[in-house]
Amino acid sequence: MSADRTSPPGNSDNIDKAKRYNRIKLSVGIASSLLSFVFLVALVASGVSSSLSAWVQAIVSNEYIALLSFVLCIGIAQSIL
Repeated sequence: MSADRTSPPGNSDNIDKAKRYNRIKLSVGIASSLLSFVFLVALVASGVSSSLSAWVQAIVSNEYIALLSFVLCIGIAQSIL
């Protein structure tokens, strides 16, 4: 017994839209990752990261809290970008 498996008339349009959406989502994800990488490299190359580290360590005496504060500052700056 063979079953006729035909797709609904609008199904191919939905598949095309889903493929397009996934391509755009992948492109945006790759661009976001590259932008984050460039941002972090620029922080290290410009010396801003060492200045920020010194500033945080001057304010906070505990090394673990200083590390968390440094990461928080970098995260905030990156989310603004």
